[in-house]
Amino acid sequence: MIVFLDCEFTAHIDCDLISIGLISECGQHIFYAERSDFERSWCSTFVESTILPLLGRDKCVSKSREQLHTALWDWFSTIGNVYIAYDFGSDWDLLMDALVDYEKSARPANIVGRIDLRERMFDPIYTKAMNRFYVEQGPRHHALARCASASCRLVGVAIGPAWRLIMRIFIDCEFTDILFPELISVGLVSECGQYEFYAELTDFNRRACTRFVWKQVLPKLGRIPAAAMGRPPLGVALSSWIEQLPTTEIITVTFDFQGDWELIVPLLSESAVKRCMPSHVWRFIMEQYRPAKLQAAARNDAHHTLCDARVLRANWLAANAIANPQTMTDHCP
Repeated sequence: MIVFLDCEFTAHIDCDLISIGLISECGQHIFYAERSDFERSWCSTFVESTILPLLGRDKCVSKSREQLHTALWDWFSTIGNVYIAYDFGSDWDLLMDALVDYEKSARPANIVGRIDLRERMFDPIYTKAMNRFYVEQGPRHHALARCASASCRLVGVAIGPAWRLIMRIFIDCEFTDILFPELISVGLVSECGQYEFYAELTDFNRRACTRFVWKQVLPKLGRIPAAAMGRPPLGVALSSWIEQLPTTEIITVTFDFQGDWELIVPLLSESAVKRCMPSHVWRFIMEQYRPAKLQAAARNDAHHTLCDARVLRANWLAANAIANPQTMTDHCP
């Protein structure tokens, strides 16, 4: 689910949060609050004349910094996994500053990613939708109105329903050794199951393989024709596959082991890396989906990366169905 964010603040240099608005793409989940203890002396002339007069319409939304922190955590606990969409970088920074529990160095676990809308700010359809919203709904510099406007604008940029912005792919890698890993094979599958990629390296160092790898991984190689290639061709093929996936925006690369992502990044082109947003989901799966129910690959298929990527997809879909029963999943654009 996408949640749209907007913040108002004192000034660009002396920046202190004044108000914050969040609204889900469906419009059912809304949060708005105004800080009662922001540093008023830092306010610019523009803020004094344009933003502050819009405050105080509802006394119930006034909160201290500490109260805002608690209220935000409580609100995020009522919704499933979300991507935060914003059109100004400081909005994300201000949200994180309000949310982060510095004693635990943590933020809500269900904030799984973010969407930067700044590249679309000057799209004529985007701008037209924004201006129409403010004429009909207004006011322009009220945080809740601005994030509601962003929701309307996003749908108006001719890119289909908002959930299509994010395409999820699942990845699994096999490698020589856990301490000094060298990639052996990589498998990827899309959330809808329609798109798959598999490749094996021919130039990895077999002498670096552990006994486990010799016994469980290497015998699985060679099953898929034309999958064997050198490191440079694999990088080109994988980058091309990612760049040609049918989505206009973010590709969430989902894995259950951080090393899998770290092994493929050096192989990818710069444009492919920019399309990807990494997402570690093992903890999410384990918390939502009882370990006893986890799907494991059949004995003959375990540690074959394409098979393991398919299993990761199945486990994530099952866990997500528990955590977000009303969320649309298993779709591709």
